[in-house]
Amino acid sequence: MRMAGWWSKHNARREAPGGRRVDAPRASGSDVPEDAAEAGRQSCDHQRRLNVLALLLHSTGSIEEMLSVLAEKGPSVTGASVVYPLLLDKRRDVLHAKPLQGNSIPSLDTLSAALEMEASELEFPLPVQSLRRRTLEGGEVEMAASLHDLLEDVVGKAACEAAQRALEPKRVVLAPMVMDGDPLGLLVFLFEEEGVDQELLELLAGHATLALKNLADLEQMGRFGEVDQVTWLYNRRYFMEALEREIQRAKRYRRPVSLIFLRIDRFSTFKESYGPHLGDRLLRSVGMLLTESVTEPEVVAHVDSDEFALLLPEVNRAAAVSITTDLMARLGQVTVFGGSGSPEPISASVAIVCYPEDGATPRDLTAVATSGLEEAKREKASATPDSDPVDTASRPSRRAS
Repeated sequence: MRMAGWWSKHNARREAPGGRRVDAPRASGSDVPEDAAEAGRQSCDHQRRLNVLALLLHSTGSIEEMLSVLAEKGPSVTGASVVYPLLLDKRRDVLHAKPLQGNSIPSLDTLSAALEMEASELEFPLPVQSLRRRTLEGGEVEMAASLHDLLEDVVGKAACEAAQRALEPKRVVLAPMVMDGDPLGLLVFLFEEEGVDQELLELLAGHATLALKNLADLEQMGRFGEVDQVTWLYNRRYFMEALEREIQRAKRYRRPVSLIFLRIDRFSTFKESYGPHLGDRLLRSVGMLLTESVTEPEVVAHVDSDEFALLLPEVNRAAAVSITTDLMARLGQVTVFGGSGSPEPISASVAIVCYPEDGATPRDLTAVATSGLEEAKREKASATPDSDPVDTASRPSRRAS
């Protein structure tokens, strides 16, 4: 089924054969049953929640983050007790949830406890007659009354029966993620009630499919191109190539080139405390801040897990120091926690290097920058709490922090 199929089915259900929309007979005042009014309110609430979740899915920066948001937020939108996204490994012809490994998601933790094994580590083969293959190839939502059709051939009969008793799902629903006839995976929903809003599940699957395809394309482009997969900035390879070009130009015309390298302080601790998804959001937020601070032909790149670099042609050391001071002041305002703000301000270690004073080649300049970042890190570790993190940036020195 093509992606547009989800939306055409959604509209077709709401239109009469002649193309006119089918509406319930209007009633006035007390003629409207209370249960019908309540159903209408619930439908509006579900649609609002779906719209919010769709925005979240399309704003994620990686497949791992998108699937985690889907698994975490999906139950509140659909009414399912568990939303279990599975990706298709086309080479091995299996479904899996490996991107979710290491993430604590309450509903999947409950499923793992019921199975007595990690749900994110399971792999689902696709036998010809299986419900899983039928759903993928048919492109339609499929329903089952228990977990046996989904899990028994993977975890065994005993584990499947134990999970069925522990979770007591009344409905197991499989929704395919298919784009232009190309299967990408399945969404598995477990419901504790028999009533299921199939239309809502199809719409959610449609949003998830589109977000997944866009992220997969972005990762492919990043793998073979010039774009970092997490921040959507230029990657290290592009940065080094651009630096080589600018050095050649600067050498010919005797012009300055400055580089600012910025490493987020305690980034690994932040990821351990708040999870990899907020870590990715922090990287994107910092990347956006840096991008807003430059204009072409200046370049911003994500060059390492916690490190960014700015390439500033025609900028001397004094101007680079001024830019760095402004960036450090604004960096403390970056947050990924909404209106509540960060538990503590974001800070970074910085190294400023300039051509030709600090090196004549990209290798020389990046080596000096790396040394500067390490020295800045040591200085911060030994500094008093009241130390100004940008004091060293105000000096005409190779390094700043």
